[in-house]
Amino acid sequence: MCLAIVLAAVLAGTAVLVIGRSGSENTNAGRDTRSVIAAAMKSSGFGMQTFPRSEGTRRCTIHGGGPAPGSSFQATCKTRVVSIKGATVIVYFTHVIDGGAHTWAYSVSPSLRATFINDFGPGIAPEEWA
Repeated sequence: MCLAIVLAAVLAGTAVLVIGRSGSENTNAGRDTRSVIAAAMKSSGFGMQTFPRSEGTRRCTIHGGGPAPGSSFQATCKTRVVSIKGATVIVYFTHVIDGGAHTWAYSVSPSLRATFINDFGPGIAPEEWA
């Protein structure tokens, strides 16, 4: 599947099924999954304790805004990596709160430069945490 089509679908909020290599193997140019995820996390500004630092799912606490002490939500957090054409890698960070999932997608280049693509899903996002 062409990278441009996948990125256009992600930007439109459309679900995309990508059949290809798993993120658990080396992606290219000596990059491993953990370094790709670390680059995306650094770019995202998400706390290192929010989402798994390797592919997988775990329970987490999401801290939101509002008056002190702020809001906290019990959630499930997931990190997923998808290799596209062996060069660009997409890292997805998803949290599920009360059954509603929200996902953020980051493109990571071979030089480990991460760029935000889009966020999507019916679940609440930080800007809605009040």
